[in-house]
Amino acid sequence: MRKILNIRGRLAKLAVLALLSSPAAAGAGGIPATAEPGVALDQQIESQIWPMLERAVQSGRNSAVLLTYVRDGQILSRHAAGLENPESSTPVTTSGSMLRLASISKTFVAVTLAQLVTRGRIRSYDDPANSYLQVFQLPGDYGSRVTLSQLATHSAGFDEVVFGMSAAAPTQGAPSATDFRDRLPKFFAAPGSVAAYSNYGVDLLGAVVADVSGKPYARYLQEEVLTPLGMTRTVSAYPPGGIDHLLTAFHPADRTNVQGFDYPSPLDFPASGIFSTAEDMAKFMIALLGPADGQSAITPQMRADLFRPRQRNGPASSPSGHGLVFEVVQVGSRSLVLHRGGGPVHCTLALMPWTAAGVFYCLTAVPPRGPSNADQMPLDRFSVDRALLDVVARGAASDKQPLAVPQGSSRWDPKWEAYTGDYLSTQRHHFGIGRLLSMLHPSELHVGRGDRGLIVDGIDNLIEVSAGEFESPGGGERFAFFTDQATGRRMLAGSLYSNPSESASWLDRPRVALGILAGVMAISATGLPWLVSRRRFRAGGTIERFAILCLPVCLFAIPVVIHELRIFGDHYFVGDVWPVVVLRVLAFAIIPPAVLLTIMSLRNWQRKEPGFVPALFRAHVCALAVTAWVAVAALINLGLIGLMIR
Repeated sequence: MRKILNIRGRLAKLAVLALLSSPAAAGAGGIPATAEPGVALDQQIESQIWPMLERAVQSGRNSAVLLTYVRDGQILSRHAAGLENPESSTPVTTSGSMLRLASISKTFVAVTLAQLVTRGRIRSYDDPANSYLQVFQLPGDYGSRVTLSQLATHSAGFDEVVFGMSAAAPTQGAPSATDFRDRLPKFFAAPGSVAAYSNYGVDLLGAVVADVSGKPYARYLQEEVLTPLGMTRTVSAYPPGGIDHLLTAFHPADRTNVQGFDYPSPLDFPASGIFSTAEDMAKFMIALLGPADGQSAITPQMRADLFRPRQRNGPASSPSGHGLVFEVVQVGSRSLVLHRGGGPVHCTLALMPWTAAGVFYCLTAVPPRGPSNADQMPLDRFSVDRALLDVVARGAASDKQPLAVPQGSSRWDPKWEAYTGDYLSTQRHHFGIGRLLSMLHPSELHVGRGDRGLIVDGIDNLIEVSAGEFESPGGGERFAFFTDQATGRRMLAGSLYSNPSESASWLDRPRVALGILAGVMAISATGLPWLVSRRRFRAGGTIERFAILCLPVCLFAIPVVIHELRIFGDHYFVGDVWPVVVLRVLAFAIIPPAVLLTIMSLRNWQRKEPGFVPALFRAHVCALAVTAWVAVAALINLGLIGLMIR
C-alpha cells in the first residue's frame, strides 16, 4: 500500500511540474506568473538545480551527487546519482550513503549552544567564553574578551590552525586542556573586529557545551538533538569499526580515489566530525525551518537566534555575514541561510526561512587532470551555489516583490579604479608555516576593470548600486567594499563568501611574495659557478665553499618542502612534530652560511686583491651575504627560526 501511495504521489508531483513548466503557465524565466513562491521554488529546484548535478555524473565529470529538498515540513525531493566508491560499484542513495558533513558539523554546535541559552543554562550569547569554560581558559587580555557570540560568528580574531588538525586513525575521547593549549592560535585581530573562519573557535564552543551540560559533546548532541529529531543514521563520533557505505570521491575515468583527510582529531570533532545521510539532513532542515511537530529540540526562539545576523562582513548593508555559525546571504529582498562543508565530498545546506524551504546537496570534489574545456571540467560547489542564488533571486521576484535590476552607466566610471586590485581572504594564515603556505597557495580574489563595471572572481560588469556596493545585472550576486577601521585596509565581502577579503599589502600579494622568494633563490644560486672555478680564492677555502653551496641548497629546499608538504604524508596535519623539525633544521642551516659569507666578505674587502675578477668576486660574496641575512629575517618572521611552529 505504501508503494502505491508513493507512486501516486510521484505521478501527482510530475503532473504539477508539467503544468507549471508549460508555456501557458510560465512567465519570464520559466516561473509561473501566478504561482505561489514555494511552488515556484519547487519547480526551479527540480528543473534547474538537480539536472545540473545529475548531468555532472552522466557526463563523467563527477563520481556522485545527492540532493534532498524540503518545504513546509515535508521532503519533496530525493535524488542521487553515481557510485559510493570505485571498488564496490554500489549506487549512491539518499537514505543509505553516508556523507562526511565536514564543516556543516558546525551547525549542530550552534543548535546545542542555542538550546543551552533557551533553557537558561547560559545567560547570554554576549557573555565571555571564559565564564563557562572549565577544562581550558583562553589566556591574555584578548582571550578574556572573547564572547560566545564572537566564537559563533568567526569574529574572535583567531588565526586559523593547520598543525594537528587531523588524526591518523579514529580517536575517541574528549579533548584535554593540553589539546586546546597546544593548538591555541595567535590573535591576528582584536575580538569582534573582523570575521575570519576558525575551526578552533567552534571547537571551543563544543567545549562550552560539554562544560555547561556536564556531558561529553558527542553524548549531549546524541541525546538532545539527534535522537529527538529521529536522525537515526547520523554518527556523532567516528565509531571504532568504521562507517559502512561511506561516500568517497574518485576520478570517474580511471576510478582512482581522491585523497583527503578521513579523521578529525578529538579537538576538531565538534567543528568537522559528523557523518550523516541526505535524508537525515532533510529531517534536520525540517526541524530548523519548522513547524515544530511535537519536537522540542529546536524551538521557534532557537530558530530566531540561529538565523538572526549577529555579525556583518563590513557595513550594516553588507550582503554577507553570520547568524550563530550559519552564513546569512542577502539575495534581493530575501535572506538565504546556509553553510558549506569541504573535503573530498563538498556539501551545501541552504535554508530559505521565508517559505520554510531548504535544500541539501553534495557532489564529489574531483580535481581536474590537465587542461580541459569548460564543459569537461568537474562541477564545483560554487557553480551550484551561484545557480541556487539565481533561483532564489528569481523566486523573490515572483513573490510580488520584483527584484531590482541595477541600472548603471554604460561606460566605465573612473572612481571605480580605487576598488581594483588583489584581495586575500582573512581566512588565510597570518603567521608561521601557514603564512608561507598561504603565499604559495593564495586564497585570492582579483578585482579588475570591465567594459562598464567591475570584474570580480570572473563575474563581469558589476554595477555600483550604492556607495561601495556592486551587483550583477541579473541580481543575486553582490559585493560590498569597505575600510577596516583597525588596519585601514580596504575590505571586500561577497554574497558567496562567509568571510571578507582584505586588500593585499605589497608584501602579501602572491606575485610579489613569490617574486621576492624567487629572487632570493636566484641570487643565492649565482654563487655556484665559483665552486667550479679553477681560480684559488685567497680568502676562500673548504668552509667558505661550503657556505656558498649550503645557502642555495637550503633556500631551494624550504619552499619545495612546504609547497609539497604532503610528501610527509599527513604527519604535519595530524600534529607530528618531525616535519616541522626538518623545516627548522633547513632554516637554521642558513645562519652559518650567512655568518661565514659575512666574514668572507669583510676579509676580501680588507685584502683588496687587484683585478676585475677579484673585484667581481668581492661584490658577489657581499651580495650573497646580504641575501642570506634577508632569508634569515624572513624565516624568523615566519617562525621557522624561533619558537613558533604553527
